[in-house]
Amino acid sequence: MKQTERLNTSSITQLAIVFATCCYLLNGESTRAQSGGDIVELIASGGRLAGRIDGDARAALASRSGQLTMEMESGGRIALEIGSTARVVQANQAAVDAYEEFSRALSDTTEDHWRAVDWCLAQPSGKIVYERFLRMHLLRIVDLDVNDRKAAAMLNGLPQPIQLVQRNNNWIDERLLMAAHGYRYNRKWGSHLQSAISSEYRARDQAKKEFLSAYRRWEQRAKNLDRMTASRALEDLMREHGSAVVFLIDLAKNEKLAEKRLVMVEAIGTSTSAVAGNALIMFAIEDSEPQIRDRAQSLLLQPHYNRVALADKARAYLVHKNNEIVRRAGALLGELDAFNSVLPLINALVTRHSIPNPLAQPSGQMNFGVNNQGGLGFQPGGNGQPKEITRDIENPSVLSALRKITQPLSPPDMGFDESRWSAWYAQIMSSGKDLRRDD
Repeated sequence: MKQTERLNTSSITQLAIVFATCCYLLNGESTRAQSGGDIVELIASGGRLAGRIDGDARAALASRSGQLTMEMESGGRIALEIGSTARVVQANQAAVDAYEEFSRALSDTTEDHWRAVDWCLAQPSGKIVYERFLRMHLLRIVDLDVNDRKAAAMLNGLPQPIQLVQRNNNWIDERLLMAAHGYRYNRKWGSHLQSAISSEYRARDQAKKEFLSAYRRWEQRAKNLDRMTASRALEDLMREHGSAVVFLIDLAKNEKLAEKRLVMVEAIGTSTSAVAGNALIMFAIEDSEPQIRDRAQSLLLQPHYNRVALADKARAYLVHKNNEIVRRAGALLGELDAFNSVLPLINALVTRHSIPNPLAQPSGQMNFGVNNQGGLGFQPGGNGQPKEITRDIENPSVLSALRKITQPLSPPDMGFDESRWSAWYAQIMSSGKDLRRDD
């Protein structure tokens, strides 16, 4: 073969190093491939010496005892007693020498690289060293021949696999390709956003677990405490756990004991977050206990809550199918006193609801009557009346809230007349008046 066609082993080694470095950066762990040469460890100090063990000392290596002489990388020679003063931790130099002798006749062609692959696979010892050279030759094969799928498959089968995929008529390490597109590998490929979300979920689950454990301990203590002391203890627990308000809200929603639920609502009210404010709106309107509704409403009036934002949330209840909920929402909006509630309140002055029909008889009830002959007769079932009827209902609490909020503008008394209120509102909005208030 021509001298100019001889294999440039240093350039191929550089290519292998580039791939190994990329794998190191992507996986976060160093390559297991050992460097060439021999390494001896001193038993007493744990220090290591690197160099080349003399060929006539191979018998000592095989028996792991006896004397060997080593030419050190730093220069000089040293004689060591194997077993008593030193031990051999790596004996790769013989394999490296054998490869260098073999590779001198190789040229940079796919055929000679395949020869090198077959030679490496056939060696009876030095597996770690030859895996390194094997990887180097396989990488060069796919670089020379983009259609060589066998070499790509063999790379993927090595102890530290390189999963190659074809892009733009070139082989590319899949990990490099996925990383370039913003993905990372953690048992499976996922985007950085997915990874961040998964990490956030894990952190949330851990925080919830820690809070629930502390909450269960509070429950046990609260059995022997008065309400005020129990309330302060729960507030302290809230301050200790940053995400506690979210978890406490879920617990309070399902708590059946009213007195305990009241303590939980008071603890929720110590949080300045919008999540806490929205939860208090729910308790102020939906809770079955008047005491809890009143307490939640008073907590909503604390200065750390944004009343305009709270009114935006509360006005959604004005279209509720339950008229009692509509009236409670109207009363709460009156206390919040936010002008952005005016139009929703106008539209909720009179609302339509389905209510039980007072004329309907329960099914199964017997209907008695006198027949044409003067006798007594009866028939099973209702009287044919529907169980429910639809009715337009005026909402006094909504009107009171509307009057309170608009009082600074001195509107005329229009009662439940939605059309007059709407016309007045349109006139006010088109007048250019500054309606901003310190809500």
